[in-house]
Amino acid sequence: MAITAAEAEFLGRVRPIEEATLSGWPSLALVVDGAWFIRSSLGQTGRANSVTILDPRDDTDCVRRMAAAEDVYHRREQSPLYRITPLTPPAVAAACDQRGFETFNQTAVLVCDDLKFAAEAGDNNTPDSVVNDAWLDAVARYSGFSDARRDALAVKLRQLAVPAGFFSLLADNQIAATVLAVVQGDQIGILDLAVAPRLRRQGFARTAMVQAVGWGVRLGGRQVWLQVVVGNKAAEGLYADLGFSQLYTYHYRRPSQHAGEVE
Repeated sequence: MAITAAEAEFLGRVRPIEEATLSGWPSLALVVDGAWFIRSSLGQTGRANSVTILDPRDDTDCVRRMAAAEDVYHRREQSPLYRITPLTPPAVAAACDQRGFETFNQTAVLVCDDLKFAAEAGDNNTPDSVVNDAWLDAVARYSGFSDARRDALAVKLRQLAVPAGFFSLLADNQIAATVLAVVQGDQIGILDLAVAPRLRRQGFARTAMVQAVGWGVRLGGRQVWLQVVVGNKAAEGLYADLGFSQLYTYHYRRPSQHAGEVE
């Protein structure tokens, strides 16, 4: 497919974020086919259990390659899942349409280049560099994760190979909020922001963001990205106040008979 200069500029902004997403949310099994990354873990979440493609021009022999990708999931007793981003070849989305795959979980990727707010963090906000059980338990409890999803998250996060900061904000000697920051090049990714239900709308989420981004800036980050499900008004409001704006969206495609929990 041909790409215009304007499209190339836009896709050039998307690709570093998508690459950082692959590194910052690792999978346990990976098959690489050109620009196609066929990722599988323990189910539960979509990003680590789906096909992500990093070049819209890599559509040669698309039907055969989709069949090969789906065989990976069938061998692992998983349903095939495609993560459709601006970098996905149109032929893949068209094949999903033709086969009646359902579309779900529209997600916005937000970015912020004006990181002045990170200065509020100061220099004494050193996070844990590896995940621990207290952090995992807080994320699972505040996010409503099942035990299986909590355990799958633990396994994935212990595979991280990029710099990672696991932040826990305390109130009354208990974890009030969590957030994970990952850094790859000049990209800072924000993941797993969670606040105890009884403490929401009290500034903990903003403080966690400031601390995480401040740490990432010290490691050389110059742009922050994060993902939010479209329609999450509370989160969208927080991020807008910090200067984030939407760069692109993605969604998932799967066989319509599939049922399960993914994000």
